[in-house]
Amino acid sequence: LSIPEFCDNIQTMFRQMADKKNIDLRATAAPGIGMVRQDPVKLRQIVSNLLSNAIKFTPEAGRVQVKFE
Repeated sequence: LSIPEFCDNIQTMFRQMADKKNIDLRATAAPGIGMVRQDPVKLRQIVSNLLSNAIKFTPEAGRVQVKFE
């Protein structure tokens, strides 16, 4: 699994939800992080649940940031 690519995909998936509440959504990977051995379906499910809740409970014009380090 490519973490930088995963970050891009997550931002794309949740961009519309964040934009509806004027939330600044950012998903970033630390420099040097490339490929990891991980189940992409399970990781996507975990991060999706976290982001969905974060966006839901963040006030309008807030910020949600995910960092992979």
